[in-house]
Amino acid sequence: MMNHTSLLPTGKVSISVKSVAEARLALIELKIQKKEIQIQKKEVLEQLRVIRSEYTDVNLRRGSKLQGGGWLGRMVRLVQTANRDKHRYGLAVKIAPYEERKQWIEAALISIEKAVLVLEKYIAQNP
Repeated sequence: MMNHTSLLPTGKVSISVKSVAEARLALIELKIQKKEIQIQKKEVLEQLRVIRSEYTDVNLRRGSKLQGGGWLGRMVRLVQTANRDKHRYGLAVKIAPYEERKQWIEAALISIEKAVLVLEKYIAQNP
């Protein structure tokens, strides 16, 4: 099968057709690419769900901050706050690559949908 479409690293779609028959083949290729990318998106969303679920589980098991006044209580709460901040930062570091991938996937899906519309319009205008 001749490749009429290509998905660029930017998430944009490149189409090259010279006839209605090629446009129909390119349309089929785009629909297949869209399904493949939708599967990738589901995988990324599942990974994000797992990471966030683990973080939530850790937070639910953690006890309340120490109550009480005085300098010792303040010091203990300061350490507890720093520890919680570190875990929150760790969550952000873990999910960042998945969020970037998800954004790329969403941009690619939009590009594919636009390309499908262009091809369908081309096919309709050139019987």
